[in-house]
Amino acid sequence: MNLILKLIAGIVGGILVGLFVPLTGVELLYTAKEIIGQLISFTIPLIILFFIASGIAGLPKGSGHLLGKTVGFAYGSTIIAGTLAFLVISAVIPLFDGGLSFETEVVTEVTSFIDLEIPPLMGVMTALATAFVFGIGMSQLELGTLKKVSDQGRDVLMRFLQK
Repeated sequence: MNLILKLIAGIVGGILVGLFVPLTGVELLYTAKEIIGQLISFTIPLIILFFIASGIAGLPKGSGHLLGKTVGFAYGSTIIAGTLAFLVISAVIPLFDGGLSFETEVVTEVTSFIDLEIPPLMGVMTALATAFVFGIGMSQLELGTLKKVSDQGRDVLMRFLQK
């Protein structure tokens, strides 16, 4: 089944669950969503750290120049895309009339059964900077043991994401 059909089926399924399943069932699904979301937020910096460090460490010696160009291109295109998005939104937002009003209905608030917080070990930018520093260091200094740890961390996360 292609992705679009899966998305449509998921949306329709979510609407049906919201309409016909009792509040306890919806709260149970919401609790599962919250726990899975916390796990994903926890693993994102680890994914960045291990995958990027392992990838950079696997580059052959002398490829630092190519890595620098790649990083420069990635950040440059990100800045250009962000600037263009800002300019487009700045031009489009004033076209909307502020006279819209919405009426709300009283609805039941769905809450989670468990308030579980799993904070990430580090921020995304910290993980990215650490991955570059350690990746380049492993590549230049030929640190086989540290590269093996990085590769094994990548393998653990890959298995976790697959399951």
